[in-house]
Amino acid sequence: MPETLTRQLQDRIDQLVARFSRIAAERMRDLPVYNPVLSVEAIDFQPHGDGCVGVLITPWFMNLVLLSSEKREAVAASGQKFPRELPSGTHDFMLGEDEELGCYEFLSLASPMFAFDSQASVRQAARVGLQRFLTPKESAHRSTVAEQPVHFAAE
Repeated sequence: MPETLTRQLQDRIDQLVARFSRIAAERMRDLPVYNPVLSVEAIDFQPHGDGCVGVLITPWFMNLVLLSSEKREAVAASGQKFPRELPSGTHDFMLGEDEELGCYEFLSLASPMFAFDSQASVRQAARVGLQRFLTPKESAHRSTVAEQPVHFAAE
């Protein structure tokens, strides 16, 4: 069962949703990549490292997002990739930057979003995608054959 979020992390997630909701209304609504049956929503964010991880759904993309607990300035160029460790392994996240949110890291799960015909269907896909990244890799297959000592023939 995931840990509960601190008030500070929940506030950051609320800021993320509010910011992308404004971007949707002000900049994206009339673009051809915008799916009007979808809305901005944060799915199943949970503590991870010094911040949290979850899925951000918008009408134009669905991203796995790593969000710090505090607004941070970018330490690299926006769009640069960084390897990040999750239970499923190492994944390359891109750096995003916003004047209101500061920097955050993301990994695209879907874009554009026309494969989804409802918010319920995209929520389900988001949860499946998130679970895939948060599920530890299966341990390597081990042989069930008992170890036998190796005997070399005398020369």
